[in-house]
Amino acid sequence: MQSTHQRPPLSDSINDAERVHRVRHLLTHLRELLQQTTETQSGFWRKYGVKQSGGSRYEQERLLPRPVQILLVLEALGHVTEEQLLEAVELIEKTGLPQPLR
Repeated sequence: MQSTHQRPPLSDSINDAERVHRVRHLLTHLRELLQQTTETQSGFWRKYGVKQSGGSRYEQERLLPRPVQILLVLEALGHVTEEQLLEAVELIEKTGLPQPLR
């Protein structure tokens, strides 16, 4: 399954200042990012290990935890795919280990 949301490319031949600007935009316009996808809010946040309720709070300008920021940027850079994120989430869920509340 291909990702259905469009993001400005981060790994092309743009300068570092522009990359930083695009990452800042990505991390501060989460609602806009979600609106660009056909996924449900729950499905969108699941691949980053976040429950729907937490994602909703983050969309309302609450600061994202650093690990979630890193996953979003890695996906935007093309270093990890949506499918790989979902595979990791499913493997972690199958371990049965307790997860902290988010």
